[in-house]
Amino acid sequence: DTVVFAAWCMSSVHGEGEVSILADTGRHLALLHVTGWGGVSPEGRPNRPKPSYRWAWRICSADVTDISLSRTPRSADWVLKIEFGIGKAPPRTKLVHFVSRAHAHCALEKLAHGIYLRSGVTTAA
Repeated sequence: DTVVFAAWCMSSVHGEGEVSILADTGRHLALLHVTGWGGVSPEGRPNRPKPSYRWAWRICSADVTDISLSRTPRSADWVLKIEFGIGKAPPRTKLVHFVSRAHAHCALEKLAHGIYLRSGVTTAA
């Protein structure tokens, strides 16, 4: 899969050297968790020798039923809520946390636009 859009997701609960990246490939939405990534050099490389990467989850874009954004009062993080499901099963939810309001809104707009385009919905001319 080729990544169409990626968003840097920092949260107040991430520790030093931790980050998550929300990726949209057109067919899937996925969250990549990176640890051991600290002290980035001016060239953009981590000063630590080897960060580790782990896919936290992946869902099919066609199964997304709703996307919303809210702010958590306790931590002041922005939370992107992605609901998804197939058929009559109750929807499931994935939450993506952002410290940055701008990153959270950008992710919401890009994902919502991509899902709308892929849904095949047409408007009357």
